[in-house]
Amino acid sequence: MVNSAKRPTGKAKKEQKEIDIMIAVDMLTHSFQKNMDEATLLAGDLDFKPLIDALVLNGTEFLKLVKR
Repeated sequence: MVNSAKRPTGKAKKEQKEIDIMIAVDMLTHSFQKNMDEATLLAGDLDFKPLIDALVLNGTEFLKLVKR
């Protein structure tokens, strides 16, 4: 089976990485300032695993959803 979804390239890929960083900074800021007790993040890969680890270490509960 061929995946017909196009992967971002060039400028689109850079913009996606910038958005990923903005999400991480926003979530960490709210966690450190104790503005949230729990978090849920839907992602299709493990790019956010370091973020999740940092949130959990800071005491933020995290809902884990696994796609099988």
